[in-house]
Amino acid sequence: MLVAFIAGAMCPAYFAQERLRGFGRLVLAKLAYRPPPGMDEETAMEEASDE
Repeated sequence: MLVAFIAGAMCPAYFAQERLRGFGRLVLAKLAYRPPPGMDEETAMEEASDE
């Protein structure tokens, strides 16, 4: 754990943020998505992305 902290402290903040965002996107992309009952997947995704 100490090695990870030291390695993280030496890398630039913008680089670390982009790497963590990429990891989060990768993990979330692996999750299965089920639309609410009565909606098809495409419509549900459009409504979820509109804010």
